[in-house]
Amino acid sequence: MTPRAWQIEARRVVLEHLLSDAGKREPGAISVVTGAGKGSLLPMLLYALRSERKLPPRIVIATSRSQLVTSLLLACYAACDPSAPKHGREAIQAGTDPVMAAIRASEIVGQYDGRRKDPRPVTVTTYPSLPACLRAMGGADLLICDEAHRSAAPDALDAVMSVDLRFGMSGTLYLGDETRTIAAFKRTLYRYSAADAIRDGVIVPAAIRVGSLAAPVDGVGIDRDRALAALLGELEADGGCSSMGPGVVAVSTVAEAEWLAARVTALGLRGLAVSGQDSMRERRAAVAAVSAGAVDVVAMAKLWLEGVDCRAIRWLAPLVNLPRNELVQFF
Repeated sequence: MTPRAWQIEARRVVLEHLLSDAGKREPGAISVVTGAGKGSLLPMLLYALRSERKLPPRIVIATSRSQLVTSLLLACYAACDPSAPKHGREAIQAGTDPVMAAIRASEIVGQYDGRRKDPRPVTVTTYPSLPACLRAMGGADLLICDEAHRSAAPDALDAVMSVDLRFGMSGTLYLGDETRTIAAFKRTLYRYSAADAIRDGVIVPAAIRVGSLAAPVDGVGIDRDRALAALLGELEADGGCSSMGPGVVAVSTVAEAEWLAARVTALGLRGLAVSGQDSMRERRAAVAAVSAGAVDVVAMAKLWLEGVDCRAIRWLAPLVNLPRNELVQFF
């Protein structure tokens, strides 16, 4: 994939900072709107450091959830392991069985979380597993915090702060609201806002709606039953989402997601439920189905809030209270 202009500029800025004396004194982070390709910046940075022979000996990449570990493992493998090119870019992006087997056998890239504890020079972990990961590795020379706003979790913050050279990536560099910043990062190195991405055609914004009602930020004041009835009525009237386009409905539980997908299907639309119970293959298939125009409504139980790039989505109906920093994917 050809790097986007913002990725090239961000890589330059971040590399200069990491390799400067200020890198350890003033840990920095970038704020890039979700969906702009923030995840693709990681392998670009690692590959650049490797090419310049300045790759630190112990690198830890921390992320918020286990389901994001696999995608980061694939990115690290592509950028850092000399055996990666033999598989080809498409196979690595798809995470085929031979690629995953190669990652498990890799002497360069490792995983340390609730599923596998096998650290290597470049190790992907989750924030809950970060303290144990750092102990197992004897520390880290560089810590990269994906979804950096999650680094403030009580079980992770001390571990994050223990690594002098650290770098964060997030769609939003605040906690819950704009008045609470992230303690682990003193400097914002680069910003790429939703307005920037929309201007460049990188993302397509979704309308925030609850049926015909305007959805208040943070979900305050949502009359859930009334909103659901209004939404279903609007979907039925639209007849296949011909004018609305495909959208996402956020609900509280897996059971609610499955019920809503079935209810939408009964209206003659094409509903799909997604949740944290889905496998990585099922998650990729869901994104592909929406992108291909095969799904009208995705009912989600807190799965598509971060780390999903699906530009086909045109609207969001939050039927559950969601803080602003979890809605950033859709702004």
